[in-house]
Amino acid sequence: MAYHFRFAAVLNYRRDLEELFQQKLVMAQERWASLRDRLVELEDARQAAGIDLEERKRRPISAPLYALLVEGLAHRDRDIVKQRQDLATQHQVVTGKRRELLIKMQERQVMEKTRERDYEKYLAQERNSEQKAMDEQTVLRFKHEV
Repeated sequence: MAYHFRFAAVLNYRRDLEELFQQKLVMAQERWASLRDRLVELEDARQAAGIDLEERKRRPISAPLYALLVEGLAHRDRDIVKQRQDLATQHQVVTGKRRELLIKMQERQVMEKTRERDYEKYLAQERNSEQKAMDEQTVLRFKHEV
């Protein structure tokens, strides 16, 4: 009789679920990385705009142009603050996905341990059956020899 794990469908389901959560984690990490890259771009643009403003202030500059440049810097600062908030939120999402994946991995591992124990039990039963068969053959041979 061949071995068959009675919860094989559950084990396969848990493996598939773990894989799905791995994919979700990867997507969340990619989103976090893109948000981080965007933050770096915003900070670089803010720095360049600040340098541009400082260079323009060395020469005579009209008040409306100065106000426009300062408002542009303020706008960039608000974008940076919002991007940092989005990045922090996405970091929490990544952390949550990582925790969920860990739970799914543990659930799969529980099923694999159960399968291993069940297989060991099956092997022990097979050994016992074989031993009984050999014992019966030995008894039958002994009866015939006597």
